[in-house]
Amino acid sequence: MAVEPLLSVENLVTTFKTERGKICPVDKVNFSVAPGKTLAIVGESGSGKSVTALSIMQLLPKGNGAIEGGRVMFEGEDQRRSLHGRDDVCHRESLAGAGNAEQRLSRQAAVETVDERLYGLGLVPGRGI
Repeated sequence: MAVEPLLSVENLVTTFKTERGKICPVDKVNFSVAPGKTLAIVGESGSGKSVTALSIMQLLPKGNGAIEGGRVMFEGEDQRRSLHGRDDVCHRESLAGAGNAEQRLSRQAAVETVDERLYGLGLVPGRGI
């Protein structure tokens, strides 16, 4: 009997608006994590690791970051309401020149935000990072 994944990410597409147009640091990302297992996402600086995590937790900067496609499932339930895919092409580009693509939070604000999201998912909030 196959075990249902705890977390499943399917064709996730995340974009940011910049002065030079739209960039797509996360383009059709797919992975799943079984209960009790750990997944490490590795890559070069600017390859989309953090943006993937922020997308899953719905913590993208408002007005700038957007999830344009894909699906995030947690314990078999769809976590996104409006992830309708688009056929337009995403251009990969480093976020270094992306203008306002990063949202800076204090360490305490980041911990509180993550704890809030974990609580919302029914998980016990952490004790900080």
